[in-house]
Amino acid sequence: MVTVWIAGELGVLQFGDLMAEDAPGAIATKNVNEEGLSKAALVQRERQLKEKEQLLLDQVRRRPNREVLLSKEVEVQKKEITDLKALLAKYELESNQKTNAFVQIFEKMDGKRVAKIFDELEVGLASSMIRQLKQDKAAEVLGKMNPDKAKQVTEIALIKKGFVATQKK
Repeated sequence: MVTVWIAGELGVLQFGDLMAEDAPGAIATKNVNEEGLSKAALVQRERQLKEKEQLLLDQVRRRPNREVLLSKEVEVQKKEITDLKALLAKYELESNQKTNAFVQIFEKMDGKRVAKIFDELEVGLASSMIRQLKQDKAAEVLGKMNPDKAKQVTEIALIKKGFVATQKK
C-alpha cells in the first residue's frame, strides 16, 4: 500500500492509502507529508528558514549600533542647524545695520534723487528700505518714483507688513 495523490483542477487531493492499481491515473509517492512535500523539500525549507532566522538575528544585533550612529548623526545635524541659525541671525543683524545706515543717508537726501536710486534697486530691497523711511520721506520718494515700480514696492511693503493677503493668479 502507498499513499496516493491525484493532481487535478482542484489541486492535489489525497485519497488515502490505496493500492496503486485501485486509482487509475493516480501518482503513487513515498515519504510525503500531508501538504504533499517530500522529506528532501522539508529539509531544504527548514535550512532556508534557519538561514533567514540567522539573518534576522544578525540584523537585531546590529540595530543598537545603527541606532547609536543615527542618534549621533541627528545630534551633528542639530548642531549644524543651530550654527546656521546663529550665522543667519548674525547676517541679518549686519544686513539690518547696513540698511539702517543707508536709510539714514536717504533721509537726508533729496527725494527725487532717492526715487531715482529706488527705481534702479531690486523691488524687494526698495520695499524694505521704503518701510524704514519716515512716512513723509517715503511718500515723497514713492511720489517721484516710476509709477509701476512704486506700485510694486508699495504692494510688497504692504504684504510684508501684513496689510494685504497674497493671492495667486
